[in-house]
Amino acid sequence: TGTSITHTDTTTALVTGLAYTPDNTGSGIPGQVFTYTHAITNTGGITETYVLTETHTNGFTTTVVTTTLTLGPSQSTTFTVNVTIPLTATNGSSSVATIIVASPTTGASITHTDTTTALVPGLAYTPDNTGSGTPGQTLTYTHAITNTGGITETYVLTETHTNGFTTTVVTTTLTLGPSQSTTFTVNVTIPLTA
Repeated sequence: TGTSITHTDTTTALVTGLAYTPDNTGSGIPGQVFTYTHAITNTGGITETYVLTETHTNGFTTTVVTTTLTLGPSQSTTFTVNVTIPLTATNGSSSVATIIVASPTTGASITHTDTTTALVPGLAYTPDNTGSGTPGQTLTYTHAITNTGGITETYVLTETHTNGFTTTVVTTTLTLGPSQSTTFTVNVTIPLTA
């Protein structure tokens, strides 16, 4: 008599959530392939299958190696994106690959970028020189060299000559950073029998 029994119904909301990092940058020469790694964590309370897509600029070939990832609550993993600098890239050209991780469950998405810049070798070398002298005389010619590319280069200087004129390149290697210039000399001795 007068006895009552109660029950409780508890409802827990399982929300979705996603953590995704980082933005990446890289630079290299045409033909080089960069592999960028991203980390993804399901911060929500339900298992999700994420869809990975990309868009990119300037014709740099870009591939998301894995296009879907299924993660349970609190699970994490990594995925990679490969970007190839085209052989036709010009110095300083770059591509921004926007990598999109989307949840079909909620329609929510997060984006990060991988920015890749081409560093193309280049060289300016002047001038052609002409000289004359008497047998036994040594003539010194000066040349200017400029690294017009985007990477540090070590240049190897060699020579060939004709008619038995002794020719010496005074410096045989030069290391120049981008936009750096220097000069070097070449000594040519006219043979006594000329």
